[in-house]
Amino acid sequence: MSIGALLPAEADGWELERVAPGVRTASKFVVEAAGCELAIRSSSDADPYEASFEHPDEQPAPRISDHNGTLVLRRARVETRLPFIVHTHRWRADVALRRAMTWWLRVEGDANHAMLSLGDARLSMIEIVGAANTAQIILPTPAGQLSVVINGGGSTINLIALASVPMAIRMSGAGSRLRVDRLRIAGALGQLSWRDSRYMESPDRIHVRATGAACAINLIRRSA
Repeated sequence: MSIGALLPAEADGWELERVAPGVRTASKFVVEAAGCELAIRSSSDADPYEASFEHPDEQPAPRISDHNGTLVLRRARVETRLPFIVHTHRWRADVALRRAMTWWLRVEGDANHAMLSLGDARLSMIEIVGAANTAQIILPTPAGQLSVVINGGGSTINLIALASVPMAIRMSGAGSRLRVDRLRIAGALGQLSWRDSRYMESPDRIHVRATGAACAINLIRRSA
């Protein structure tokens, strides 16, 4: 297993991409997520971020770079050895984002078997974009309303949140399925919805909206 790091100070043996001064005001963070295990947390020292990676030997290290004012975490390349056989190498990233900023997180690509742990990150929006995904997402405790938008077909998303956080979910699309803990939510005409009884009265809450054919969401609520 190879280990790389992106830090404000240069580390011997690694090629680092510098963050331009103008990027320090950026608050959008994009992840290309196929085969990843990603942990995001907040830090008062991140400038505007720090990251460490673990990735397969002889594979290029993931890296964070600036793309038109957006921080982009790119995955290792997909290896193709035989026609129609694609090997997606798993990699791990631990990212600390500057605590003083509120972030918009976008996860792109076929996030097959992705695991995202969002810790205490300050997020206003999470977008999951891509088809044929299976992802597990541990949601943070929101400060204000956190919007989670899931777009894509063939998705199975497990959302894990504290039971104390009020949530609402709305889904649309052929073949959609929704479970809250062990309860299966029934819908009509391709529309599914569920809302916590405390949702409307709480300023700190999570709203989930999902579209796409054959989308399945499992909401798992946990104690602190």
